Amino acid sequence: MAVPGGETTLLPVVNAFWTGPRLGRIHAACLASFLKVGHHVVLHTYDVPSDVPAGVHLANADNLVPRKELAEYDRPGRYALMSDLIRFRILGAGLGLYVDCDCYCLRPIEDDEFIFGWETDGSVNGAVLKLPPSSAILSDLLAIGPGFVPPWYSTRRRALNTLRTLLGFPKPLHAMAWGTLGPAAISYYVKRHGLENRVRPREEFYPLAHDEVERLFDPAVSIDELVTPRTKVVHLYNEMIRRKNLDAPPPTSPLGRMLAAVEA
Repeated sequence: MAVPGGETTLLPVVNAFWTGPRLGRIHAACLASFLKVGHHVVLHTYDVPSDVPAGVHLANADNLVPRKELAEYDRPGRYALMSDLIRFRILGAGLGLYVDCDCYCLRPIEDDEFIFGWETDGSVNGAVLKLPPSSAILSDLLAIGPGFVPPWYSTRRRALNTLRTLLGFPKPLHAMAWGTLGPAAISYYVKRHGLENRVRPREEFYPLAHDEVERLFDPAVSIDELVTPRTKVVHLYNEMIRRKNLDAPPPTSPLGRMLAAVEA
């Protein structure tokens, strides 16, 4: 990508994961937004969605994790866990940057060894994530699997979960609290490995709080009220949009304008 002055900025390949027959308007637009700013985009999937934007390269997710290994997670209510496990495999394979399909790109993301950002004070989200394949933090994340006992649990809770595992009935990953393998695990290991100084400020990837998604649908709100000149990505929190039963965004709302910008 050329920048003023004739210099070239290297952009990482953007990798995303999807399961299901259709992306839907928001997810398709998010993938297209990365294409628009100059990223090469790869969508890893077991079955090809019918509405993949032109220019998005498709990759067989079986090459990362055989589908049968994730069969118990390939159902409504467990998709987030499925994507948590696959994103770590994408990074372990050295394929580039991972992004969730509800991340909308406003500006290109320059390549770096570590790419992640604060979502709240003390919490690092993994919706935009890149880690060195040989890093200790990624090794810990890749080790998460059946029988995993979160090390940030209290001593008593860890002992109970460890006992369950020793007795042959470990707590299933899908029975753990939402975000255990996502922000909770990533945040813990970022701190454990002393990487806090590598975490990007909240405004770069998470300028909008998860409980503020209604503002995306408000025609009285401008996009500039939600972001700053340093914002590269807006995480749209599609799960919160779904839970709040928000309908199609009005054309003049921030989200309506964002979608139209890549659909034109």
